[in-house]
Amino acid sequence: MKPFLLEVAEHTIQEYPSPEGLTFVFPNRRAILYFRKYLSSLLTGPAFSPKLLTIEDFVTGQSALKIPDKLELIHRLYKVYYQVINPAGTADIEPFDHFYFWGDMLLRDFDEADRYMVNASYLFRDLSHQKELDSSFDFLTEEQRRFLKDFWGAFDEDLSPNKKKFLQVWKQLPEVYTRYRQHLHDHGLCYEGMLYREVAERLRKGDIRTSQGEFVKFVGFNALTTSEEIIITELISKGAATAHWDIDAYYFNNTVQEAGFFFRKYQQHAVLGKTFPADIPSNFVKKKTEAS
Repeated sequence: MKPFLLEVAEHTIQEYPSPEGLTFVFPNRRAILYFRKYLSSLLTGPAFSPKLLTIEDFVTGQSALKIPDKLELIHRLYKVYYQVINPAGTADIEPFDHFYFWGDMLLRDFDEADRYMVNASYLFRDLSHQKELDSSFDFLTEEQRRFLKDFWGAFDEDLSPNKKKFLQVWKQLPEVYTRYRQHLHDHGLCYEGMLYREVAERLRKGDIRTSQGEFVKFVGFNALTTSEEIIITELISKGAATAHWDIDAYYFNNTVQEAGFFFRKYQQHAVLGKTFPADIPSNFVKKKTEAS
């Protein structure tokens, strides 16, 4: 069975004998190494290499914001957090080394919220009152709703001092999130999820324009975050990109196969669906038949 990246390299050489004007974006660096090997083996003479980037490198190149190391991100979060939680500066503030573990978890939550373009005011809403859950979260599945009811239901039963403190902090997290992002932006900084969200939103608004003559190929992606989906979709809809999916009929056409879940979803997408081949390859099926 021919490797997927070799197929993409062959298709590229057929369509672009001189591929130096292309930009290839991959999920990771390992894919870049293999694709470079396959592409170079197909070239018959000297040629300039196309740009080969990971999705992180590509998105970073679309923004002036910089991602500092985690320690700096958490230390800046520490400062903003206590400005919101203790604005008067009257309460004792725990030392940074004690805050680090909590700050790391909070940073991961903020990062995930931005990658999936979640509204932070909804994410950190106080749902200890049943009416809030019923009126604002009608899009949840029954299982998700039941989990939230079980979690928040405990707060109505016994509002201990620790639970009161938790609720007080929880209600202030949307402000922490907003002020932290603004603080980072004012200093030309960001965390990774914030960067993805910023690029996705700017592409939607038309604030980012691709370079003249540049064409991007997104290769080998599967489960996209919301921000990644928006970035890829916006570039394809502008005629500045396309996508190559590593799919096979064996798991694509079988709904029992979880490996094909996102591919089946993207095939129904108004923009991404147009990048899928008319005939889904069936290499896995053929291999099994030949072996038998």
